[in-house]
This record gives sequence, C-alpha cells and structure tokens, in this order.
Amino acid sequence: KKFASLTNLIISDESVLESSIIESGQFKGMKNLVSVSIMQDVSLMSDCFNDCSSLKSAVFKSVNTLNERTFKSC
Repeated sequence: KKFASLTNLIISDESVLESSIIESGQFKGMKNLVSVSIMQDVSLMSDCFNDCSSLKSAVFKSVNTLNERTFKSC
C-alpha cells in the first residue's frame, strides 16, 4: 500500500487539493494512521478511513458529505 507507515496526515488550508472528495477506500486499512487534519471542505465517501484501527483523531474544516462506514472499524 502507498504510505503504509504514515501516522499523521496534515493538509493545511493553504494546500491546493485536486479534489475535495476523499474517495471510497482512499486510506482503508492504514493501521498506523493515528491522526488526520484536513483544513479543507471535504466530502468523505464510504469506507475512506475503514479499518484505520489506530486512528484517534480526525479534524476537518468542513464536511459536506459523510457517508455510512466512513470510519468503520476505527
């Protein structure tokens, strides 16, 4: 997996995102991911953080869409 050892994901408000949609399964199974900070308006698709069993903190500027199972098994 890409970035399998990633523990902290930080995207500032000054970053330019290609898309505001965090796709289904985007970070699925990233067991080392502890915190996510995305200071952007985002839409969280189903299963995008599924099975991130170490995830303790998720902070977003704004969430436009929050799908079922986004944080399943976290």
